[in-house]
Amino acid sequence: QEDACPSQQYIYHTYFEEYDYFEVTSPDVVNGVWSDVISNTDEGENESPELSWKAVEGASEYVIFMVDANSNGFLHWKSSGITKTNLPRGWAPKLSEYNGPHVGHGYTHQYDIYVVAIKAPVKRVMGGINAVNPKLDEFMRQVDVDADGNTGNIIAVGKISGYYTDI
Repeated sequence: QEDACPSQQYIYHTYFEEYDYFEVTSPDVVNGVWSDVISNTDEGENESPELSWKAVEGASEYVIFMVDANSNGFLHWKSSGITKTNLPRGWAPKLSEYNGPHVGHGYTHQYDIYVVAIKAPVKRVMGGINAVNPKLDEFMRQVDVDADGNTGNIIAVGKISGYYTDI
């Protein structure tokens, strides 16, 4: 996007590319930049961003991952069992499920939120919050297996991205 801040880092990874996508919107990302309120910095409040999407046919629930796209699987948000399609700002519990952007003074990173529509609940969503997860791709794909061991659980994936600069 033209108005977005260029990233100063080099590691990018895109997850769930093979699935159909649906639109996720948020007033907390404007012109490709996340608002301060979602950050875990002196300028922010460490509140999960407001998110909205249309219900996906056949989905019983949703799983959310927020990933620093410039890192090796650094996970900022992991929530499961979501049945709503409109989440207000601050919906996710701080620190246990959500820990906002905080990259270090002067750095710009891209933060991607994936909303995964699944057919049935999963046993467990892997991955540590506020930590590098070198196997994050594997952890994220595990939601394709439901709690009963059935594969093909992912229906579609929504994605919203933005940059954040820690000043």
